[in-house]
Amino acid sequence: RDWSSDVCSSDLTPEGFGAIADRLYGLKPDEFADARDTAVKQARADKQRDLAAALAKLRRPTVSAWVANLLHRGEPELVEEYLDLAAELARATEQADVVGLQRLANSRRNLERSLVRAARRLAEAAGGTVNGATEREVQETLNAALALPDVAADLRAGRLLKPAAYAGFGLAPMVVVPSPPTAEARPAPAASTQEIGRAHV
Repeated sequence: RDWSSDVCSSDLTPEGFGAIADRLYGLKPDEFADARDTAVKQARADKQRDLAAALAKLRRPTVSAWVANLLHRGEPELVEEYLDLAAELARATEQADVVGLQRLANSRRNLERSLVRAARRLAEAAGGTVNGATEREVQETLNAALALPDVAADLRAGRLLKPAAYAGFGLAPMVVVPSPPTAEARPAPAASTQEIGRAHV
């Protein structure tokens, strides 16, 4: 595909950076570098040096990051519904609302499954292949997005560069749970004894 043919001169302005980046991160990873370089050259030709410099800093996403990024375009409302659980889970944990935590844990599992299925569908429609390892990385990234604001922001923007994972102890949404999706959610420990692990992104 000739991505440069899709770019209008009006896009090559500081205001158009977001639109160009959005297009780039919608491409399959093996198409990214050539398309980015084309955009950089066009920006330089139009004497938009700041834009060219910003575009040149964009990095190619991994396959699983690309798959997760497709959710920004294909299922934005579902992504928002999922990410909204972070605040609700934190509130329920603070209030020691066990019933609320169980309800939210079920919602989390259901939304997570829906997002992973949607990501697979969108990737296959775009000509990509999603294997089991890619699905696991997408799921781990979704888990990390509930705990880490930076990951959530990149997921919302569709600009993840690589999969993210969170390993730690504490609030239910802040743990990448190794058990199967159907397993019972365990109650979170009391806030006074929480130990939050470092994020590995």
